[in-house]
Amino acid sequence: MRRRKNTFEERAAALKARLNSGLAEVVGIEEELTCDLKQAAAKIGVSYSTARRLLNADPNVRRYSGTTGQQAFFPGMALKRHQRVRLTWIIPESSIQRVILKMRGQRLDAA
Repeated sequence: MRRRKNTFEERAAALKARLNSGLAEVVGIEEELTCDLKQAAAKIGVSYSTARRLLNADPNVRRYSGTTGQQAFFPGMALKRHQRVRLTWIIPESSIQRVILKMRGQRLDAA
């Protein structure tokens, strides 16, 4: 246990030295805000099941199996016989805005 801490500290010190010497550069990655299906339904202003139906075909929405933790592409993936697969939805803000624009009847490229 102690060895791992020392290894981490050594790596952190080496990285700080590289940053200070100018050999490495910190690049910021801008991540888009995400939410789960319940929060997305509240933002869109529809029920949970309607939000699931509206966002089901969106290519940017990611679904993960609650039991295996792997990405699930459709809810009918058989895990064991007679078990229901529960999915965790990760929905980016752009997908929610796209659905809202569609519901308003506006064009997607006009935004």
